[in-house]
Amino acid sequence: KSRLTLEYMYERSYFQGVCNSFTKFKMKNYNVLSGNRPTLLRKLKRKFKTIIGFPKQNSLPLEILELKTKLALKEKEGFQFHQNAYLNNQLVKFWVEKENYLDYNIPNND
Repeated sequence: KSRLTLEYMYERSYFQGVCNSFTKFKMKNYNVLSGNRPTLLRKLKRKFKTIIGFPKQNSLPLEILELKTKLALKEKEGFQFHQNAYLNNQLVKFWVEKENYLDYNIPNND
């Protein structure tokens, strides 16, 4: 029930932006993952959309279009937040650039 609120959707979109930024930095550091090739997930999403026939963007109700716009803005805010944190905070940069996270140590400011 708590995941069906607008507040939750906005927060989730924001943190998706943070995740997208994190992934962008990781992909840049690991060239094996980089490139513009569609991922398997994107290919499956395209195929799924083709099969079930999602409505065209301009045929959606205005409320849905407005919600999509707000969610996209929240995602962009999260992305920008993480980009700035990476560029301006050495602890964030260190955390992002770790080879792996198996030690489960979260950096702190102490």
